[in-house]
Amino acid sequence: MILHGSVIEVAYNVQTVADAANKLVLEYEVTNQNDRKALLPMSQKTKRICDTDAVAVLADKGYHNGEQLTGCEQEDIYTIVAYQEVPRSHPVPTPEYYGERFRYNPKKDQYKCPQGHILKTTGHWYTKLYDESVHKVKHYKTKACGSCAVKHLCTRNPKGA
Repeated sequence: MILHGSVIEVAYNVQTVADAANKLVLEYEVTNQNDRKALLPMSQKTKRICDTDAVAVLADKGYHNGEQLTGCEQEDIYTIVAYQEVPRSHPVPTPEYYGERFRYNPKKDQYKCPQGHILKTTGHWYTKLYDESVHKVKHYKTKACGSCAVKHLCTRNPKGA
């Protein structure tokens, strides 16, 4: 089982769903995979077991995965999942310019950086492969990065965003 990064152990992982009101185990599954891809399938099973159209799910940060959270949202599964901090091995970007500090405007499909610059996208989706998972991503850019006084705190890219 992959624990994190390239750390592999001979181990099993138990996914368990418990009913908060009655403190009863509703479902469990023994796997040899980590928690990253378990939120949606276990939540779907919970909806079927409870015979309901919507369900609320509480999970720890091991389940924080954008693909899984999006799938839950699309299936009326309300999620409360602890935010998973991204490990940082380089001092740039600085905490003030981490991705979570950029504000997204869904109506315009654009971001606003902490300096107030607007980052736009061409709308083109790119495929990225992380470990065994395929993710779709879009790039957001602004010409303002080229002349931004704090670019050195925000990105290591010499061309800017």
